[in-house]
Amino acid sequence: MKHNYFVNYVLFSSLLYLMSCISQKTENEHRTATDRQTCIAIMNLQQEVMSMHDSIMPSISTILHLKRELKIRLQEGNIVDEKQIREIHKVVKALEDADQAMMRWMQNHKTTYDGMKEDEIQSYLKKEKQQINKVGEKIVESMKKAKVMLASN
Repeated sequence: MKHNYFVNYVLFSSLLYLMSCISQKTENEHRTATDRQTCIAIMNLQQEVMSMHDSIMPSISTILHLKRELKIRLQEGNIVDEKQIREIHKVVKALEDADQAMMRWMQNHKTTYDGMKEDEIQSYLKKEKQQINKVGEKIVESMKKAKVMLASN
């Protein structure tokens, strides 16, 4: 439920921002086509960032499932090799780190840009796009390691 609220809020704020950009006047003159293009570029960046987030977010439930499965393997006590136990702990930690990276990104992601100029907003969104991409890579990599580990035991 929190996820849907977050996405709806971001989409709504994007739409409001675009509407204000396009309709805003400076000293009784309509904004130039370049200004409108900048506003549209910002909105497109916002949508790209949120689309990346939305494609990654469902993986969090998979991460939790994989983590639970690995912990069950440890609790069963069938694994006696210390090296293998350490490897499982390492993979569990990678899953936890990936989950936390997503949570941190969501907490730190700005959905309003009060006091920021258009170029600052674009720069911020480009950075956010890179960060959410790194989060996605971290999630995919940790899940891959966990799946390999679960398949081999």
